Amino acid sequence: MEVEKMEKVNINSRTVKMHTLMEIFAREQTSESLAEYMEEVKSMKEYDRIFAKFSKFFSGKIEAKQYDPSNIQFECLKESIDYYESKHGRLSDYGLKYIAYFARACEI
Repeated sequence: MEVEKMEKVNINSRTVKMHTLMEIFAREQTSESLAEYMEEVKSMKEYDRIFAKFSKFFSGKIEAKQYDPSNIQFECLKESIDYYESKHGRLSDYGLKYIAYFARACEI
């Protein structure tokens, strides 16, 4: 039964924490486990909100992988990520999916 349930849910490496917290809450039904789950969902929505603005600037070229990794200026990439993390905290596993946005911004 548990395997069937998991197969119906689209889980990837970026959302595994949220799904794990959801399963913990389903099992424990505590206010603490609910708070942890809700905090993760809130964090994911904040990443999506911030990078939705970024995406508009690049006209969808990031999602379509229409950038050339060989043209990335890696010093720019490092500085951009460091700056973001200094303002918003360390990128979570979910937040790492947006590294491509920084890479696109740092193309030559």
